[in-house]
Amino acid sequence: MTTRLFVADTLLDAVADGASRPWSAPVPARTLPAALAVFPRPIVREHWGGEPIAVVLDLRAWLIHHTAASTLPLACDSQRAAEHAAAALATAGKDGAVDPTKPAEVAGWARAWCELHRDAHPIRTWGWWQR
Repeated sequence: MTTRLFVADTLLDAVADGASRPWSAPVPARTLPAALAVFPRPIVREHWGGEPIAVVLDLRAWLIHHTAASTLPLACDSQRAAEHAAAALATAGKDGAVDPTKPAEVAGWARAWCELHRDAHPIRTWGWWQR
């Protein structure tokens, strides 16, 4: 009998951290309502010459992606925790508490979420929220 590691229903082109630079890599993701998806953090392993040799999925760090924007600046300890955070962001967006297209609002929401939830941690991202 096998145990499913995580649930995915699509591929997402995500930024993957590498030793020398960020890379773009397709990763399995689970789509959610409100243009959101969750996926495990991809890490690129590089050969000593800087060429990529493998993409590793870190199942201890789940990221949330908004399809109209980019990946949020937080990581969750599990897929369930990431789905919970994504649902809360969707509700906040629906209620008008945060506009998912405004980086400062999303970054503030992510910081507040991390302060209230031990299974979420702020991260530095290569993406859109840094602008």
